[in-house]
Amino acid sequence: MYSDLQVGDNAYIVDNNRFLREVRILKITKDLCVIKYVDTGALIRIRKTWLFCTKMDAELSLPPSAHPGMNHWEY
Repeated sequence: MYSDLQVGDNAYIVDNNRFLREVRILKITKDLCVIKYVDTGALIRIRKTWLFCTKMDAELSLPPSAHPGMNHWEY
């Protein structure tokens, strides 16, 4: 999970509990990371526990209603 990530690695976060976003890790300090969104270039600081090494891990953490093509009755 997030313990394998190093500075310079790409990772994924779940934004607004709905969207997967690819980020690059710029700095790690204890349990906080400074990350840069790959698509917009914006910088933010978040906890390491919000990061996922792979896109599949991030997708599995999405709530059922966030999965595309299915509504809440199909779960």
